[in-house]
Amino acid sequence: MHLSLRVSAPVLRRRLWLAAVLSASLAMSGLSAVHKSAAADSATPGRPNVLVILTDDQRFDTMDVMPKTLGWFADGTQFDNAYATIPICAPMRSSLMSGRYQHNHGVLNNQSAPKYLDQSATIQKYLHDAGYQTGLDGKFLINWNYATTPPPNFDHFADFAGGYTNVRWNVDGKVQTSSQYVTDFQSDRAINFLDDFHQDPSRPWYLYLTPEAPHEPMVPAPQYANAPLPPWQPSPAVGADRSSKPAFIRNQNDSMSAAQTARDAQLRTLLSVDDMMDRIMQHLSDTGQLDNTLVIYTGDSGWLYDEYGMKSKSVPYLPSVHVPFLVRWPGHLPAGAVDPRQMALVDVAPSVLDATAVHPALKYPMDGRSFFSPSVRGENLLEYHYSPDFTKTPSWAAIRSASFDYVEWYQDEAGTQLQAREYYDLTKDPWELDNLLGDQDPSNDPPPATLADLSARLARYRACRGTDGPSACP
Repeated sequence: MHLSLRVSAPVLRRRLWLAAVLSASLAMSGLSAVHKSAAADSATPGRPNVLVILTDDQRFDTMDVMPKTLGWFADGTQFDNAYATIPICAPMRSSLMSGRYQHNHGVLNNQSAPKYLDQSATIQKYLHDAGYQTGLDGKFLINWNYATTPPPNFDHFADFAGGYTNVRWNVDGKVQTSSQYVTDFQSDRAINFLDDFHQDPSRPWYLYLTPEAPHEPMVPAPQYANAPLPPWQPSPAVGADRSSKPAFIRNQNDSMSAAQTARDAQLRTLLSVDDMMDRIMQHLSDTGQLDNTLVIYTGDSGWLYDEYGMKSKSVPYLPSVHVPFLVRWPGHLPAGAVDPRQMALVDVAPSVLDATAVHPALKYPMDGRSFFSPSVRGENLLEYHYSPDFTKTPSWAAIRSASFDYVEWYQDEAGTQLQAREYYDLTKDPWELDNLLGDQDPSNDPPPATLADLSARLARYRACRGTDGPSACP
């Protein structure tokens, strides 16, 4: 189905920027502008293959160092307003796999994922039961016992706990330590899995590809250790006044020098991901599978480069929750388009099931919505439960739309005791610098009726379930 999208001036500028990036990349690499298949299309018509790539801590504005990846998605759709509903690893990955918000799947922090995520209600389970060949290549869930416990519902797997060098992997039950750089080893495994899947072209496949990059400790491959990068242009939130923000934010003390070091290291790790993406996409093209493969590229959270004095993530602000979201499936999504709809990572699972025409009897209703549907989500629910194993960030919940961000901070992990509130007019203040509820200027506060409605709506969203009925999620 084709979506009707207007091409605005920002979209045209973005396309011109993409063309410039691609032109520079092609000139350096000697690649042709159009990726040609070296083999006749041997893909079986019907259900598509599915490739989901989930990077770790990649913020939305870092794709400019990945021109090869952008080249492959030039005939796909870019979703400009895609958000991580929980900016922390295991809870977010649990939501992506299950299509459910954090308060429904029960994974509140990184420690609890192996215990609480119901493995019988995930993308890989539903697709595997429908006859798909399934594979995991990369990180699964933090604190998963990868050395002894295979990730459920995957025919092939290569998983690891983390790291960039001398990484210990479990590949289809064989534990080994690889001297290869982590992304290069992962790239080899992906090609191996795809070749194995292609032995039975009558059965489509699902590959969940989850790189370490650009997660800490952010170690680039040797060939990219000193690679040139675009100059850093700090966002307006770096060094900005924080007096209107809650005490937790006012007390942060990251530095610009530390932020630039992290930013540069992150981008250099992504250069290897760009190489891996190019290799995999070319392999799919060469084997005639690419055009019948739905490819989704996104990240599990953002990362702050000293915005609001912070590093890392776990807060409800733009650099922490805004992630890249690129989709390619020729003939089913507009080519070279930018889709402005509000998106969330809980939408991945229902979109994949929609594309594959897999309609199982769901064990639980999914909270996400298929991006193949013309429906428009006006608001996103974002939520975070205090995670003692990760950060000291208090619990919070937020409603984010195209025009505003409303945040409640809580004193307790469960989020029952209100501690502070924030409201940002995103049309005037996209970087969330002036909290209208904390700037000591009552003349610009939202009306009490608006605040009461927002608070009641957020409480309802925090207990939502599914997409229909009185308890429907936004």
